Amino acid sequence: MGASQGKALILTPQEKKLLRESWHDCMESRVDFSIAVFLRVFEQIDGTQPLFEQLRSMSISEVKTHPKMKAHCIRVTAIIGSVITDLDDPTVIIEMFRNVARTHYKLGNHLGDSHYTKFGEIFLSCVKDYDTNYSGKRRDAWAKAFEGVKATLVATKRELEA
Repeated sequence: MGASQGKALILTPQEKKLLRESWHDCMESRVDFSIAVFLRVFEQIDGTQPLFEQLRSMSISEVKTHPKMKAHCIRVTAIIGSVITDLDDPTVIIEMFRNVARTHYKLGNHLGDSHYTKFGEIFLSCVKDYDTNYSGKRRDAWAKAFEGVKATLVATKRELEA
């Protein structure tokens, strides 16, 4: 793990507070928020829905109510919630996202850098829609945090490909 990965995840106390407050607001609609993220991913990033074998032939409206999709969305939300809880320990966050990258890689989902960038944009758009107290400061805190996460995901993927 490169030193730049840990450095990229260093947030100020104010940024951590903003992220925690924003996440709390988003989680008022936890299931809707998490499903919205993945539906937007499927709609906006070509080739992502087929990565989910059981969802390949479904329409977006069918995917929206499929129990396996809901379960996946809730798992991802739980991981992000754990990250938010552990913002004071960037080494834990780094390892959590390294594990996410390794898991996707083992499943054959060799996502490119552009996928991570687009996912971040989609995630941030959902935060904007579900955070009832959304502000420029919250947006900036999320953007900074996501850049650190993306750096970790990309670096881990490159290590696996080497």
